[in-house]
Amino acid sequence: MSPWWLVDQTELPQPYSMSQLPGPSPYSFLDALIRQIQGVDTLARRRLDTTRTHVAQVNTGHVGMEGCGYTWEETYSLDSSMFPARRAVSLDVTDRITLHWTWRAEKIGQAGYAGFRPGTLRVRFDDPSLQAPFTTLWERVMGIPLVLQTDD
Repeated sequence: MSPWWLVDQTELPQPYSMSQLPGPSPYSFLDALIRQIQGVDTLARRRLDTTRTHVAQVNTGHVGMEGCGYTWEETYSLDSSMFPARRAVSLDVTDRITLHWTWRAEKIGQAGYAGFRPGTLRVRFDDPSLQAPFTTLWERVMGIPLVLQTDD
């Protein structure tokens, strides 16, 4: 089995004001990755579920198609917008690449939850030929060099 890699995100821009938006986002990178792997221009998007408790709302959805896409989950506090929204994505391209990415989005005034704060990004290349295109795409979309560290 291929090793898991951690992606260093310390150099990613983290917008704190409206003038710094839009910046690179995990969704823009993942959309570009799926388009490249699938060889399509448009992606199927669907919301799967919305659940609410007394303190949070959780939205889930899927982008892409079965076997080549990502599932997303967004958790928002119902008590206050001072708490960052938690976002998590699981990408699975059957027998080729697996990715798990978590991050926070902080509220920036009227922009809503736009302040991207990196969390953890783990990736495994089951098809080693995808590592080079992944690296190129990361650098083009996210604007920083890709730095992989082994996830021991």
